[in-house]
Amino acid sequence: MRADGHYGLDCIIAKKEQGGIIALSTESMTGVLIRGTTYLYLEDGNIITLIDRKIYDQVDNISSTVFYLTESEMNTLRSTNINKIRFSLKCGNCISSSEQGNFSAENKFIDIESFGMESTNEIPAKVEALYE
Repeated sequence: MRADGHYGLDCIIAKKEQGGIIALSTESMTGVLIRGTTYLYLEDGNIITLIDRKIYDQVDNISSTVFYLTESEMNTLRSTNINKIRFSLKCGNCISSSEQGNFSAENKFIDIESFGMESTNEIPAKVEALYE
């Protein structure tokens, strides 16, 4: 996903015994973290609100945050694509940073099949595969 200000936002979804997790990460040169409430705007018009549980990491200029998903939210992601993720970058160990702010990352399709790689931005198919 590509965010305002050209920040790339990586999104990984994993299944747990009950519910799941979503990990978001982005490159950060100044130690800012993805912090605060984050929102998943879905294709069907619904919004999933992700509560900040303060599970952060910053390694090799990559800031990562983990959020929990309920079983109901996982089921929603099995059938509905994410259109946009709204997130905030805030200082973790820094005092102030030009990277701080609120951003939106859009789930845009990028055709990479010509490079011999799978080309999809469809979240439901990826989440459904976790249950197979």
